[in-house]
Amino acid sequence: MVIDRPFRRYLKESLRDNICYKCHNGEVGVKLLELVKYLIILIRLGLENRNVFREGVTISRSTGQDQETVVGNRTYWFANSHAGHNARIGDEVILVNGTLVAGHCTIGRGAILPANGTIHQFTWVGEKVMFQGVASAGMHVPPYVMCAQVNNVVAINSVGLRRSEEITAEDRKQIKEAFQITYGSGLKLREALEKMDACTDWGAA
Repeated sequence: MVIDRPFRRYLKESLRDNICYKCHNGEVGVKLLELVKYLIILIRLGLENRNVFREGVTISRSTGQDQETVVGNRTYWFANSHAGHNARIGDEVILVNGTLVAGHCTIGRGAILPANGTIHQFTWVGEKVMFQGVASAGMHVPPYVMCAQVNNVVAINSVGLRRSEEITAEDRKQIKEAFQITYGSGLKLREALEKMDACTDWGAA
């Protein structure tokens, strides 16, 4: 689902392409702040691109010529969650109640964002990142980690990695080694990256 200018064109393309999203009782739907009168609720069962929007969800349209606000497939937006203009929300992302994603953020696939937490503008959040409630990020967050408080990476998202059908046991081992080099070796970031680059036996992870 792409939210851009003009909104009338977006509605026509959504209907034509069978883009599906589901809204729930009592909510305004996907509220584009300057275009409330064009809001609609689409319920298309059995189609791809399914997104669920609970009560009070807001998503801002893009700013700037040829810019987009993008929402991926199979996302779930709990009550009062928000994504700002020009944000890019990846597939299967979950925005827990009160999550606030600022403009120009990029959220990777399968991330679980914090209840009543914030993601600062222009921040990049990697795949399968999981946040503690009320946590915030104002710095880029690497994939596969857990975050707490403010800009604080605390552990690997081990449960998320085990549940992923795409990540093998060898991948998990390499991710743990990379995490240890980055956060447990005492090396500076540049030194840690150089050490990881030297691991030529590592695979895709």
